[in-house]
Formats: sequence, structure tokens, C-alpha cells
Amino acid sequence: MWRRLNELRLSVAYRTHARFKKCIRRFLSMGYLPVAVVRQNFQQFCASRETQRLIRRYPELRDFVLYLQRNYFDGNFPPLMWNVYNRDSDTRTNNFVEGEYN
Repeated sequence: MWRRLNELRLSVAYRTHARFKKCIRRFLSMGYLPVAVVRQNFQQFCASRETQRLIRRYPELRDFVLYLQRNYFDGNFPPLMWNVYNRDSDTRTNNFVEGEYN
């Protein structure tokens, strides 16, 4: 996801604009929600006033949101694959090899 932010030239906004950073971090934290509510929260957050205001200010953010939706909600990587909600604290990563060495 960070690579996509860089490709869209949004990394400067992430570093300098606190609300933008909070918005991106909320998208990134979706993996810590119960799987049953991930899609609903994603849709509600995308439709929120704050997110829409940021999209108007940073039009590339819409491309980032569409990227997330296509790849991590409706595409090759469904929420069951990357969600870490029910994992214990020793394996709170989606990289199982990394979880073995923590």
C-alpha cells in the first residue's frame, strides 16, 4: 500500500498533513477489525464527510481507495487472507515466517 501511495505521489501529503495521515492509517488498520465488519467499515469510511473532503483536496486519494477496493476487498486478496483480528499476539502478522521468529 505504501508503494501505491508513492506511485500516486501522496507520500508528501501523508508526512505533512495530519488529517490525511489519519485517513490513510484508518485504511491500513482495517485488518484489525472483525472480518464480518471490514467491508461495511470500509464503505462507511469511504463515504464519510472527512474522507470525501480529503478526496476533493487530494484527487489521487480516490485512485488509492479504488486500488484498495479492487485488490483488498473485491479482488485477489479478500479480507480473510489479510485480516489479523482473531490471531493471537504472537502471530499478529500475515507473514507466517515472520510470526515464527517474534
